[in-house]
Amino acid sequence: MQRRQLIQTMLGALTLLPTSKAFADLVAAPTPKSVTPILNSNERSLLTELTGTIIPETGTPGASQAGVPEFIEHLLNAWYEPADRNRFKSGMEALTGRCQSQLDKNFSELPEAERVALLTMVEADEPDTETGKFISWVKQLTVLGYYTSEIGATQELNYLPVPGPYRGCVDYSEVGRTWAL
Repeated sequence: MQRRQLIQTMLGALTLLPTSKAFADLVAAPTPKSVTPILNSNERSLLTELTGTIIPETGTPGASQAGVPEFIEHLLNAWYEPADRNRFKSGMEALTGRCQSQLDKNFSELPEAERVALLTMVEADEPDTETGKFISWVKQLTVLGYYTSEIGATQELNYLPVPGPYRGCVDYSEVGRTWAL
């Protein structure tokens, strides 16, 4: 076989490949496997309260409305190792224990101002404790989940699906919000 023939044959195969049933089956979305939830209802409720405290509902929907708790639980199930999942759950238990011992209340029973003060104080004063690391971790996952959600990208941030010309230096007051990428 000569080189030209080989190239023509390969190009022909590549143009027909996307139309074949085998290729379609290969790239089709896999059926989701059923996974056992790793968080119980109390932990799921705490996660919802935490994400709602980190990014609350204001003029735009908050993290809870954007589905961030479900996003975090999905990440824990699909991407994190069992040791990391256990560390996450231990952090939740440490936060719950701290609320009970110091404030004699559950996190969900605290007013919004006390929640914010507790999270800020623990993360700033005790960054190397289990609770401090957990709060930092949840904040990172909340921001990731929120700003990659449709709500965060289109309602919180400016979103332009087909961008116009490049304007390198635009005054913030002119646009009002940060742009989604």
